Amino acid sequence: YHVRIRGNYSLPSSTPCKTRWSTTVFVDIPVAGPDLIYPENNHTCALLEGSLTWEEKDQADAYRVQISKDEEFNDLIVDAENVESTEFKYELEEPRSDFFWRVQVQETSITNKWSEVWTFKTGYLKPVLMAPTNNLFSLPLDDIGLSWFSEYGDPDFYIQVSKDSN
Repeated sequence: YHVRIRGNYSLPSSTPCKTRWSTTVFVDIPVAGPDLIYPENNHTCALLEGSLTWEEKDQADAYRVQISKDEEFNDLIVDAENVESTEFKYELEEPRSDFFWRVQVQETSITNKWSEVWTFKTGYLKPVLMAPTNNLFSLPLDDIGLSWFSEYGDPDFYIQVSKDSN
């Protein structure tokens, strides 16, 4: 920001008088962190491979993203600088764990403030399909046996059958 000042005063029984402008100075004022969007604060069952999103800030040259195991950000899992979009893709390795995240606007001339700190909990690992094996041909449609492995007991499962892989 560019700042300057001038006086505007009047003496009794006189017309208003204005002083000349002072010297203009440049002042860098830290920008507040962006508003976080997703995952929402206290979100549970976040994907181990997912993305963080936040609102765009006009002043941003780029963003810095941090993910941590503690809310003071002493145990950083991710510290990514120069992120050029409002989305950051992450890969975490710990299912059923709490994580904290925040974002900072990066500008070349100043260190800006961090966003709020939000937290999320990761979900379970995906089940592993054991049978049938991939590219198995000539199975009778009425006698396909499915089996899978899950690290977390017997939660409910949904099965999807399709003619294409999407």
